[in-house]
Amino acid sequence: IQKTFDEYDIHYFIDERYDISHNSLVRMLLSLLSILNSDSFYYHDVFEFLKTGYTPLTDEEINRLENYALKYGIKRTEYLYEFKKADKKDEPVLAEINLIREKFAGIIRPLRQEIKSLKTYDAFAEFTEQILSDAEIQRKVDEDIKYCETNSLPVEKSIEEQIVDKIKENLGFIKYFLKDQRASVEEFYEVFSQSLANDNAGILPVYSDCVMIGDFARSRTGKINAAIILGAVEGNM
Repeated sequence: IQKTFDEYDIHYFIDERYDISHNSLVRMLLSLLSILNSDSFYYHDVFEFLKTGYTPLTDEEINRLENYALKYGIKRTEYLYEFKKADKKDEPVLAEINLIREKFAGIIRPLRQEIKSLKTYDAFAEFTEQILSDAEIQRKVDEDIKYCETNSLPVEKSIEEQIVDKIKENLGFIKYFLKDQRASVEEFYEVFSQSLANDNAGILPVYSDCVMIGDFARSRTGKINAAIILGAVEGNM
């Protein structure tokens, strides 16, 4: 349907809910919590976190750090201390690599120190809310919204507009229902990630006059000119 309608320039709206678990802000928070969980610093989590775009590191810096980490098998808290491994080829640029490493370590150190003192679900939720309140986070979200608008991505734009409130809503549920219950970082991560996985975002039609595509269970429409029921044959569904 989408391919055909696009080909004939027919305005349409698919009325469905959209998964938010793959949103870059969600992935940033979950990968960060995973890094802080017992100082794991797994390769996937470190570079998932960096590649979401919510850090001051440039793409080039991330690539250089990643290449070094892969080459020398950097793991766990080695990211927090000066790199010293280098062959003859890397010796001249080791100082530059360490400057990049320090940018990442500078983000992690204070969060790592703070999270060690947290013992309950609501404390971890408030910790995550503090991260969300950073002005740079909102700036990046605003950039993503503008990008989606410029590149005619209405679904992605709508999700970006909702994502901060969606995350705060899930954190609010955790604070309310699990208040004062003891938890580890790992336990909070599991509850938070599952809550986000079960959540989704709805969007509104971009056009006032368009073909609405949906199902009986979800779609709600006002006055319509015609309804086409796919799969209906001579009155039988």
